[in-house]
Amino acid sequence: QAAPHCSFCSIGCPITVNRISDDRFYIGPSGIPGDYLCHEGRYGSELYLKTKRLLAPQQREGMTHKDLSIDEACQTAVNGLKAVAEKHGPESVGVFYYPDCSTEEMYLAGRLAREGLGTNNIGSLAMLETGVESGCLDQSLGFTASTADRNTLKDADLILCNNIDPEQDFLILGIEIQDAIKAGAKLVIASSAENTISELAELSLDPMRGRASALWNGVIQVLIDEGTINRKDIEALPGGEEFLGDTGTWDLATTAAQSGVEQDKILETAHMIAASKKTVIVHSLDRSRDYAPGDAQVLTNLALILRQAGNQSELILPSLFPNGAGIEMAGADPAFGPGHTAVPELPGAKTRQELMALLKAGTIRGALVIGEDPMSDDHTASYFGGIEHLVAIDWAQTETTMFANIALPGSTPLESDGTRCNFEGNIVRYDTALESPAGQATWQILTTLAEQFGVNLPQDFAELAAVVDKAVREGTGALAPFLWNTGQDHQWDGKGKLVVADVASRPSPRVPALSISAHYRREFHEVGIKNFRVGART
Repeated sequence: QAAPHCSFCSIGCPITVNRISDDRFYIGPSGIPGDYLCHEGRYGSELYLKTKRLLAPQQREGMTHKDLSIDEACQTAVNGLKAVAEKHGPESVGVFYYPDCSTEEMYLAGRLAREGLGTNNIGSLAMLETGVESGCLDQSLGFTASTADRNTLKDADLILCNNIDPEQDFLILGIEIQDAIKAGAKLVIASSAENTISELAELSLDPMRGRASALWNGVIQVLIDEGTINRKDIEALPGGEEFLGDTGTWDLATTAAQSGVEQDKILETAHMIAASKKTVIVHSLDRSRDYAPGDAQVLTNLALILRQAGNQSELILPSLFPNGAGIEMAGADPAFGPGHTAVPELPGAKTRQELMALLKAGTIRGALVIGEDPMSDDHTASYFGGIEHLVAIDWAQTETTMFANIALPGSTPLESDGTRCNFEGNIVRYDTALESPAGQATWQILTTLAEQFGVNLPQDFAELAAVVDKAVREGTGALAPFLWNTGQDHQWDGKGKLVVADVASRPSPRVPALSISAHYRREFHEVGIKNFRVGART
């Protein structure tokens, strides 16, 4: 047995890995009362056992591959990427990763991009596809993260859920929402499609896809018009006067027409909020199904004005990606260095939107891709139509490792130490449970590449983790309880700025499954738990 954590969602539940033989194991919950485990976490061992592993470095020569030594493969990979950067400029190369990488792996990816290749093109293709800009709530709160952990649900009297499907995406969070309902909390859910938690809702709202921000703007307007929220209190908030200048456009008729939600339901939602003493707003920042432009800002505005009126509102912002909250902390983003700090002036993108524009324009001619599989989807594969040198690191054979000029074997989350930042801002430490059959963990491959680039990095994991932790702590400072919490008191003071959100309707993005684990999760939920697991055995 070992004591790692589940890496299939952004909670990071503790698990046990139980060995049956040298090459067989199964995953179970921690055994501690109250610790749950999602379906993927419980059955994920079959993914690791049944998937064909990439066991040795390989070089593609036409339609064939040959094995290389690790040193030879790393040197060839680095030489090829350097040659592209010299030929086309540093803005023509980039480093990409899937957000289930550990914080240390993402930190190394950022260092390789900025110091090894001299480019600011660092990011996750999966995250870029969501259309969510980094630091999207920084202007509102001073940070982009949950204002509280899940414990705040225990004494909530009203829970507002927007753009989440707890059973499919956040099963453990869904269980805790159900526990809160059993304890007396009321639930309002806004979703364009029914899910299991809709059955428990006091009120179920059905906004048109991409229009939820209009719905919540209308709810705020009702709260103001009916006097639940005092206009003078709003004026006292930073950004209050500009915010009030926008609210008059969201009368009931306009809101109903824009959102597709009936006027009586909009009124009922506002009345339930008015009667609440503690409202918890649960919203996924990066779930594309019911994504609406400006929705995060609008819901944050709601939380701020409720706080001003004496309602102890909180925001819980679960991420679909296992380490989505760690991206900005690791500095693996065009807009931020480690600890959410400013980045040096380098060629390449300055924002996620700029990096996406470079990809769509075919500007990227050389790339290092860590754990992502863009070649498995025609949409993302098109970004690499002009690629001259591609290096891929993954624990299994994928379309991308087969296409890459150099493919390097990585490790699964069970085969490496590391940390991830869960959606509550808490640091989850992962212990190695299994040895990688390739002989090295992904972070070791990255440090070997760094050495070839001439980037000085620790070769010992404990030293590397200490470097990352120090960089993040220095960057986050007083915001560490929300962004990099290792036991600090997690109390939000309710302060922030009201921001007039851009809610212009736009098509919801389609985010393809861009990793082996993402393909597994998608298949798991498309087929359904009964057919995927139980039905196959009966």
